Amino acid sequence: MVILAVLATLLVAMAICAGLTDSGLEAQRLMDHAAAREANYLMARSAIELGMEVLRADDNDTDGPQDPWAVGEVNLEWEGRQVTLRLVDEESRFPLGRLQAAPDDESGQLLAQALERLLRRAGMPDATAAVQQLLDWVDPDPIRRPRGAELGDYGQQPVKDGPLDSLAELKFLPAWEQAPGLAAPKRPPPPQLEGLEEAQASDEIRLVVPGPETMGSGVSSEWSDWLSLHSNGKTNINTAPPELLLSLDPDLGQVTVDEIIRRRQQEAFASSDDLRRVPGVDADLAFRLEKVLGYHSDTFEIRATIDHPSANLTLKAVVRRGQGPMQVLWWEVQ
Repeated sequence: MVILAVLATLLVAMAICAGLTDSGLEAQRLMDHAAAREANYLMARSAIELGMEVLRADDNDTDGPQDPWAVGEVNLEWEGRQVTLRLVDEESRFPLGRLQAAPDDESGQLLAQALERLLRRAGMPDATAAVQQLLDWVDPDPIRRPRGAELGDYGQQPVKDGPLDSLAELKFLPAWEQAPGLAAPKRPPPPQLEGLEEAQASDEIRLVVPGPETMGSGVSSEWSDWLSLHSNGKTNINTAPPELLLSLDPDLGQVTVDEIIRRRQQEAFASSDDLRRVPGVDADLAFRLEKVLGYHSDTFEIRATIDHPSANLTLKAVVRRGQGPMQVLWWEVQ
Protein backbone atom coordinates (compact mmCIF):
# COMPACT_ATOMS: atom_id res chain seq x y z
CA MET A 1 0.00 0.00 0.00
CA VAL A 2 2.82 2.35 0.85
CA ILE A 3 4.44 1.73 -2.53
CA LEU A 4 1.16 2.39 -4.31
CA ALA A 5 0.68 5.60 -2.36
CA VAL A 6 4.20 6.75 -3.26
CA LEU A 7 3.63 5.93 -6.93
CA ALA A 8 0.33 7.80 -6.93
CA THR A 9 2.02 10.80 -5.34
CA LEU A 10 4.76 10.70 -7.99
CA LEU A 11 2.21 10.52 -10.80
CA VAL A 12 0.32 13.49 -9.40
CA ALA A 13 3.57 15.44 -9.06
CA MET A 14 4.55 14.59 -12.63
CA ALA A 15 1.14 15.69 -13.92
CA ILE A 16 1.44 18.98 -12.03
CA CYS A 17 4.94 19.53 -13.41
CA ALA A 18 3.74 18.77 -16.94
CA GLY A 19 0.88 21.19 -16.51
CA LEU A 20 3.22 23.86 -15.21
CA THR A 21 5.56 23.23 -18.13
CA ASP A 22 2.71 23.58 -20.64
CA SER A 23 1.55 26.73 -18.89
CA GLY A 24 5.07 28.07 -18.95
CA LEU A 25 5.43 27.37 -22.66
CA GLU A 26 2.08 29.02 -23.39
CA ALA A 27 3.07 32.03 -21.31
CA GLN A 28 6.35 32.26 -23.21
CA ARG A 29 4.53 32.09 -26.53
CA LEU A 30 2.22 34.87 -25.42
CA MET A 31 5.18 36.97 -24.30
CA ASP A 32 6.98 36.37 -27.60
CA HIS A 33 3.83 37.29 -29.56
CA ALA A 34 3.36 40.47 -27.50
CA ALA A 35 7.01 41.43 -27.98
CA ALA A 36 6.82 40.84 -31.74
CA ARG A 37 3.58 42.82 -32.01
CA GLU A 38 5.08 45.69 -30.02
CA ALA A 39 8.15 45.71 -32.31
CA ASN A 40 5.89 45.65 -35.38
CA TYR A 41 3.78 48.47 -33.97
CA LEU A 42 6.85 50.64 -33.43
CA MET A 43 8.01 49.89 -36.97
CA ALA A 44 4.54 50.70 -38.34
CA ARG A 45 4.61 54.02 -36.51
CA SER A 46 7.97 54.77 -38.08
CA ALA A 47 6.51 53.91 -41.50
CA ILE A 48 3.55 56.25 -40.84
CA GLU A 49 6.01 59.02 -39.96
CA LEU A 50 7.89 58.27 -43.19
CA GLY A 51 4.61 58.77 -45.05
CA MET A 52 4.13 62.10 -43.27
CA GLU A 53 7.57 63.20 -44.43
CA VAL A 54 6.59 62.42 -48.01
CA LEU A 55 3.48 64.59 -47.61
CA ARG A 56 5.50 67.43 -46.07
CA ALA A 57 7.90 67.32 -49.02
CA ASP A 58 5.03 68.13 -51.42
CA ASP A 59 4.71 71.91 -51.63
CA ASN A 60 2.57 72.19 -54.77
CA ASP A 61 -0.72 74.08 -54.75
CA THR A 62 -2.35 71.27 -56.72
CA ASP A 63 -2.28 67.54 -56.01
CA GLY A 64 -2.24 64.93 -58.72
CA PRO A 65 -0.47 61.89 -60.17
CA GLN A 66 2.79 63.81 -60.57
CA ASP A 67 3.30 64.27 -56.81
CA PRO A 68 5.65 62.00 -54.78
CA TRP A 69 2.88 60.89 -52.41
CA ALA A 70 0.78 59.66 -55.38
CA VAL A 71 2.92 56.53 -55.67
CA GLY A 72 -0.01 54.91 -53.85
CA GLU A 73 1.68 51.79 -52.46
CA VAL A 74 5.32 50.83 -52.01
CA ASN A 75 7.04 47.83 -50.45
CA LEU A 76 9.91 48.31 -48.03
CA GLU A 77 12.37 45.80 -46.65
CA TRP A 78 13.05 47.21 -43.21
CA GLU A 79 15.22 45.50 -40.58
CA GLY A 80 14.33 42.09 -41.94
CA ARG A 81 10.59 42.77 -42.11
CA GLN A 82 8.36 43.32 -45.11
CA VAL A 83 6.57 46.66 -44.81
CA THR A 84 3.86 47.90 -47.18
CA LEU A 85 3.28 51.65 -47.08
CA ARG A 86 0.20 53.06 -48.78
CA LEU A 87 -0.76 56.72 -49.21
CA VAL A 88 -4.16 57.75 -50.56
CA ASP A 89 -5.72 61.19 -50.45
CA GLU A 90 -9.12 61.27 -48.81
CA GLU A 91 -10.24 63.83 -51.42
CA SER A 92 -10.15 61.05 -54.03
CA ARG A 93 -13.17 59.55 -52.23
CA PHE A 94 -16.77 60.65 -51.90
CA PRO A 95 -17.07 63.34 -49.16
CA LEU A 96 -19.55 61.55 -46.93
CA GLY A 97 -18.57 63.74 -43.99
CA ARG A 98 -19.75 66.86 -45.81
CA LEU A 99 -23.04 65.21 -46.77
CA GLN A 100 -23.88 64.14 -43.23
CA ALA A 101 -22.92 67.57 -41.85
CA ALA A 102 -25.59 69.36 -43.91
CA PRO A 103 -27.78 66.82 -45.71
CA ASP A 104 -30.69 69.15 -46.45
CA ASP A 105 -29.04 72.29 -47.81
CA GLU A 106 -28.37 72.79 -51.53
CA SER A 107 -24.91 71.26 -51.51
CA GLY A 108 -26.12 68.36 -49.37
CA GLN A 109 -28.92 67.60 -51.83
CA LEU A 110 -26.47 67.61 -54.73
CA LEU A 111 -24.18 65.25 -52.84
CA ALA A 112 -27.07 62.97 -51.91
CA GLN A 113 -27.96 62.64 -55.61
CA ALA A 114 -24.31 62.01 -56.47
CA LEU A 115 -24.04 59.35 -53.76
CA GLU A 116 -27.13 57.62 -55.12
CA ARG A 117 -25.57 57.48 -58.59
CA LEU A 118 -22.31 56.12 -57.13
CA LEU A 119 -24.16 53.41 -55.20
CA ARG A 120 -25.95 52.32 -58.37
CA ARG A 121 -22.57 51.97 -60.06
CA ALA A 122 -21.42 49.95 -57.06
CA GLY A 123 -24.26 47.48 -57.61
CA MET A 124 -26.47 48.60 -54.72
CA PRO A 125 -29.90 46.95 -55.29
CA ASP A 126 -31.81 49.94 -53.88
CA ALA A 127 -29.54 52.98 -53.93
CA THR A 128 -32.38 55.39 -53.11
CA ALA A 129 -33.29 53.51 -49.93
CA ALA A 130 -29.60 53.30 -48.97
CA VAL A 131 -29.17 57.07 -49.14
CA GLN A 132 -32.43 57.76 -47.28
CA GLN A 133 -31.55 55.27 -44.54
CA LEU A 134 -28.15 56.90 -44.14
CA LEU A 135 -29.66 60.39 -43.88
CA ASP A 136 -32.23 59.21 -41.30
CA TRP A 137 -29.40 57.58 -39.34
CA VAL A 138 -27.35 60.79 -39.10
CA ASP A 139 -29.99 63.54 -38.91
CA PRO A 140 -31.14 64.53 -35.39
CA ASP A 141 -34.90 64.40 -35.98
CA PRO A 142 -37.15 61.30 -35.66
CA ILE A 143 -39.00 62.00 -38.93
CA ARG A 144 -38.75 59.11 -41.37
CA ARG A 145 -37.73 60.09 -44.88
CA PRO A 146 -39.44 58.38 -47.84
CA ARG A 147 -37.92 54.88 -47.97
CA GLY A 148 -35.74 55.74 -45.01
CA ALA A 149 -35.61 54.15 -41.55
CA GLU A 150 -36.07 55.52 -38.06
CA LEU A 151 -36.77 54.29 -34.53
CA GLY A 152 -38.45 50.90 -34.56
CA ASP A 153 -37.01 49.79 -37.89
CA TYR A 154 -33.85 48.32 -36.37
CA GLY A 155 -35.25 46.12 -33.62
CA GLN A 156 -33.27 46.68 -30.42
CA GLN A 157 -30.66 48.79 -32.21
CA PRO A 158 -31.32 52.51 -31.56
CA VAL A 159 -31.01 55.05 -34.35
CA LYS A 160 -27.90 57.14 -33.80
CA ASP A 161 -29.35 60.50 -34.91
CA GLY A 162 -25.83 61.83 -35.21
CA PRO A 163 -22.87 61.82 -37.59
CA LEU A 164 -21.04 58.58 -38.30
CA ASP A 165 -17.88 58.14 -36.28
CA SER A 166 -16.78 55.23 -38.45
CA LEU A 167 -17.83 53.69 -41.74
CA ALA A 168 -18.28 50.46 -39.77
CA GLU A 169 -21.64 51.90 -38.63
CA LEU A 170 -22.99 51.37 -42.14
CA LYS A 171 -23.41 47.69 -41.30
CA PHE A 172 -26.41 48.64 -39.11
CA LEU A 173 -28.31 49.91 -42.18
CA PRO A 174 -30.12 47.09 -44.03
CA ALA A 175 -29.43 48.47 -47.51
CA TRP A 176 -25.68 48.65 -46.81
CA GLU A 177 -25.11 45.02 -45.90
CA GLN A 178 -23.25 44.09 -49.08
CA ALA A 179 -19.79 45.27 -50.13
CA PRO A 180 -19.51 47.52 -53.20
CA GLY A 181 -19.61 45.59 -56.44
CA LEU A 182 -16.65 47.50 -57.82
CA ALA A 183 -12.99 46.65 -58.07
CA ALA A 184 -10.70 48.66 -55.83
CA PRO A 185 -10.08 52.09 -57.41
CA LYS A 186 -7.12 52.03 -59.77
CA ARG A 187 -4.36 54.43 -58.88
CA PRO A 188 -2.17 56.14 -61.48
CA PRO A 189 1.28 54.72 -62.30
CA PRO A 190 3.97 55.77 -59.82
CA PRO A 191 5.72 59.10 -60.42
CA GLN A 192 9.39 59.79 -59.97
CA LEU A 193 10.23 59.01 -56.34
CA GLU A 194 12.93 61.54 -55.50
CA GLY A 195 10.89 62.85 -52.57
CA LEU A 196 10.32 59.38 -51.15
CA GLU A 197 13.93 58.33 -51.59
CA GLU A 198 15.12 61.44 -49.73
CA ALA A 199 12.70 60.64 -46.90
CA GLN A 200 14.20 57.20 -46.25
CA ALA A 201 15.65 57.16 -42.77
CA SER A 202 18.63 54.84 -43.20
CA ASP A 203 20.46 52.44 -45.49
CA GLU A 204 18.58 49.60 -43.77
CA ILE A 205 15.47 50.50 -45.75
CA ARG A 206 15.21 49.14 -49.30
CA LEU A 207 12.48 50.48 -51.54
CA VAL A 208 10.63 48.15 -53.92
CA VAL A 209 8.24 50.04 -56.21
CA PRO A 210 5.40 48.06 -57.85
CA GLY A 211 4.84 48.43 -61.56
CA PRO A 212 1.79 50.18 -63.04
CA GLU A 213 0.07 46.83 -63.61
CA THR A 214 -0.11 46.25 -59.83
CA MET A 215 -1.47 49.64 -58.84
CA GLY A 216 -5.05 49.18 -57.67
CA SER A 217 -5.39 45.78 -59.27
CA GLY A 218 -7.62 44.32 -56.57
CA VAL A 219 -10.85 42.70 -57.68
CA SER A 220 -12.88 43.70 -54.64
CA SER A 221 -13.19 46.75 -52.47
CA GLU A 222 -14.68 48.08 -49.25
CA TRP A 223 -16.78 51.15 -48.68
CA SER A 224 -13.72 52.83 -47.19
CA ASP A 225 -12.17 52.72 -50.68
CA TRP A 226 -14.96 54.93 -51.99
CA LEU A 227 -16.27 57.00 -49.08
CA SER A 228 -14.55 59.40 -46.68
CA LEU A 229 -15.62 60.90 -43.37
CA HIS A 230 -12.50 63.09 -43.18
CA SER A 231 -12.11 64.81 -46.54
CA ASN A 232 -12.25 68.58 -46.84
CA GLY A 233 -15.63 68.35 -48.60
CA LYS A 234 -14.71 68.44 -52.28
CA THR A 235 -13.57 65.66 -54.58
CA ASN A 236 -10.11 66.14 -56.09
CA ILE A 237 -10.54 66.07 -59.88
CA ASN A 238 -6.88 65.05 -60.23
CA THR A 239 -7.09 61.85 -58.17
CA ALA A 240 -10.72 60.66 -58.04
CA PRO A 241 -11.43 57.34 -59.84
CA PRO A 242 -13.62 57.56 -62.95
CA GLU A 243 -16.55 55.82 -61.24
CA LEU A 244 -16.73 58.66 -58.72
CA LEU A 245 -16.32 61.42 -61.31
CA LEU A 246 -19.13 59.91 -63.40
CA SER A 247 -21.41 60.04 -60.36
CA LEU A 248 -20.93 63.72 -59.55
CA ASP A 249 -23.25 65.09 -62.22
CA PRO A 250 -25.72 63.40 -64.61
CA ASP A 251 -24.33 65.46 -67.53
CA LEU A 252 -20.74 64.35 -66.91
CA GLY A 253 -20.40 61.48 -69.38
CA GLN A 254 -17.83 58.78 -70.05
CA VAL A 255 -16.15 60.58 -72.97
CA THR A 256 -15.65 63.73 -70.89
CA VAL A 257 -14.35 61.79 -67.89
CA ASP A 258 -11.91 59.89 -70.10
CA GLU A 259 -10.60 63.21 -71.39
CA ILE A 260 -10.25 64.56 -67.84
CA ILE A 261 -8.20 61.52 -66.86
CA ARG A 262 -6.04 61.78 -69.98
CA ARG A 263 -5.28 65.45 -69.32
CA ARG A 264 -4.59 65.08 -65.60
CA GLN A 265 -2.02 62.37 -66.32
CA GLN A 266 -0.07 64.98 -68.27
CA GLU A 267 -0.63 67.93 -65.95
CA ALA A 268 -2.83 68.41 -62.90
CA PHE A 269 -5.91 70.61 -63.15
CA ALA A 270 -5.29 73.80 -61.21
CA SER A 271 -8.48 75.85 -61.56
CA SER A 272 -11.93 76.07 -63.07
CA ASP A 273 -10.34 77.61 -66.18
CA ASP A 274 -8.58 74.29 -66.84
CA LEU A 275 -11.85 72.43 -66.33
CA ARG A 276 -13.72 74.63 -68.82
CA ARG A 277 -11.18 73.76 -71.51
CA VAL A 278 -12.25 70.12 -71.46
CA PRO A 279 -14.57 69.30 -74.41
CA GLY A 280 -18.05 68.58 -73.12
CA VAL A 281 -17.82 70.87 -70.09
CA ASP A 282 -20.02 73.88 -70.82
CA ALA A 283 -20.58 76.86 -68.53
CA ASP A 284 -23.58 75.32 -66.73
CA LEU A 285 -21.82 72.01 -66.07
CA ALA A 286 -18.66 73.79 -64.93
CA PHE A 287 -20.72 75.92 -62.53
CA ARG A 288 -22.30 72.83 -60.95
CA LEU A 289 -19.02 70.93 -60.78
CA GLU A 290 -17.32 73.81 -58.99
CA LYS A 291 -19.57 73.06 -56.01
CA VAL A 292 -18.31 69.50 -55.66
CA LEU A 293 -14.83 69.44 -57.27
CA GLY A 294 -11.48 70.67 -55.96
CA TYR A 295 -7.89 70.67 -57.19
CA HIS A 296 -5.82 69.84 -54.13
CA SER A 297 -5.87 67.48 -51.16
CA ASP A 298 -5.37 68.31 -47.50
CA THR A 299 -6.31 64.99 -45.92
CA PHE A 300 -4.63 61.63 -46.47
CA GLU A 301 -4.87 58.05 -45.29
CA ILE A 302 -1.49 56.48 -44.51
CA ARG A 303 -1.52 52.70 -44.03
CA ALA A 304 1.47 50.66 -42.87
CA THR A 305 1.27 46.84 -42.92
CA ILE A 306 3.97 44.71 -41.30
CA ASP A 307 4.24 41.17 -42.65
CA HIS A 308 5.54 39.03 -39.78
CA PRO A 309 5.15 35.26 -39.29
CA SER A 310 3.71 35.50 -35.77
CA ALA A 311 2.27 38.98 -35.49
CA ASN A 312 1.01 40.64 -38.68
CA LEU A 313 -0.07 44.20 -37.98
CA THR A 314 -1.72 47.02 -39.90
CA LEU A 315 -1.68 50.60 -38.67
CA LYS A 316 -3.94 53.18 -40.34
CA ALA A 317 -3.84 56.92 -39.79
CA VAL A 318 -5.78 59.76 -41.38
CA VAL A 319 -3.77 62.98 -41.26
CA ARG A 320 -4.37 66.54 -42.37
CA ARG A 321 -1.56 68.77 -43.47
CA GLY A 322 -1.59 72.54 -43.36
CA GLN A 323 0.59 75.46 -42.44
CA GLY A 324 1.39 74.05 -39.01
CA PRO A 325 2.21 70.54 -37.72
CA MET A 326 0.56 67.51 -39.31
CA GLN A 327 -2.76 66.81 -37.58
CA VAL A 328 -3.80 63.23 -36.88
CA LEU A 329 -7.59 62.90 -37.26
CA TRP A 330 -8.03 59.15 -36.82
CA TRP A 331 -5.90 56.18 -35.81
CA GLU A 332 -6.54 52.42 -35.85
CA VAL A 333 -4.45 49.31 -35.19
CA GLN A 334 -5.51 45.97 -36.67
